[in-house]
Amino acid sequence: MDRQEIEKCLDELMSIIEGVKKEELEGEIKKFLDYGVPLKQAKQLVIKRYGCSSNEKSLEEIEPNESNIGLLCKVVSINPKEVEARGEKKKIFYGFLGDETAVRSFTAWKDFGLEKGDVIKIKNAYAREWRGEPQINLSESTEIEKADPSEISFVKREPVKSKIGNLTAGMGNVGVVARILSLQEREVSARGEEKVVYSGILGDETGKVRYTSWEDFGLKEGEIIEISNGYVKSWRGAPQLIFDSRATVKKLDSDRIPPEKIGSGRVPISKLVEKGGAVDVIIEGTVLEIRKGSGLIHRCPECNRAINKGICRIHGEVDGEPDIRIKAVVDDGTGAVDAIMNRDITEKLLEKTLEECMEITKEEMSYEVIMDEISELLTAKPLRIKGNAFSDDYGVTFIAEEAEILKPDIEREAEELLRELGG
Repeated sequence: MDRQEIEKCLDELMSIIEGVKKEELEGEIKKFLDYGVPLKQAKQLVIKRYGCSSNEKSLEEIEPNESNIGLLCKVVSINPKEVEARGEKKKIFYGFLGDETAVRSFTAWKDFGLEKGDVIKIKNAYAREWRGEPQINLSESTEIEKADPSEISFVKREPVKSKIGNLTAGMGNVGVVARILSLQEREVSARGEEKVVYSGILGDETGKVRYTSWEDFGLKEGEIIEISNGYVKSWRGAPQLIFDSRATVKKLDSDRIPPEKIGSGRVPISKLVEKGGAVDVIIEGTVLEIRKGSGLIHRCPECNRAINKGICRIHGEVDGEPDIRIKAVVDDGTGAVDAIMNRDITEKLLEKTLEECMEITKEEMSYEVIMDEISELLTAKPLRIKGNAFSDDYGVTFIAEEAEILKPDIEREAEELLRELGG
């Protein structure tokens, strides 16, 4: 941490907090920095530490990055753990706190003498985001006192049962029944420890969703499972179901959701925009525009990014590898997305191979000729596209796995027009 930034922070604290020596404030700031708390948040915590009353809340009301939190809750579980902070080994405690509204994970950065089942009053805690949900942090500045068990009526809430097609980021205590369509294992580093996590795709009659399990529930591809107390976070804008040690997983009759009943149907683009994305869905819409960057392009051999005039923005000057793609704006009347179609799809739609397209550009001495051909072929044409949708600050992007030009159904369109006209 830049010493100049710390000095500036201390000067601001001295102007706000009266009667406290600079050395004492610096000691408080350094405690938070040693725990990895950002300087800006550490400053707010110190301000709250000296004179402000706690912000009394229920666990359900807490949002990430809140500070000076006051709680009345029960210690659902607590476990010790040794971590390394700033090159030194330190004993911390982690587990779950609960009240009538929710159950939240917590980390205590010192030994408060807590035991499972204790009902406690907390002052001056702060919240971070952990796996898509707020996590309560108890620091050196946190005050805890034991309370009478009668002061809280702790009731664990029943899971909110949901179909996969209705899952949205931010949902907690979720219960779903689904078939495991795919399963992969991988090792990750979590809090300084190597851990195996399990991920893949789950499906039911309403759709599919990516999932991650942080515990080994003995999952197998093809099984029907009932998950209780999962939560939903955003992965590249799309919902992702997470379940860990707080969840329960029950295996059900394998005939409950037949594979042929798993949802992968057409969805309105407006729903994709609302949800932020989806896995393995179909959209149908009209091509409004072919975006710049369509047609024959070259990619960096190191990172596979499209390059411009032989320059990769990451690796500099490179010998690009040829590729072909389509970037189209597709609208279905409810909304629009940017659809990206890879080489295989582009070759199929154009009925030309990449090599043939390269020959045409040489003959015409122009890279624009292939983009022009794509525009003539697809603009104002209806497409059916199957793939995955993701979102970011710029909107929803649909990564196509299959695409076809729809042939107009004259009879069906005539019937629909007659119905609209009241005929």
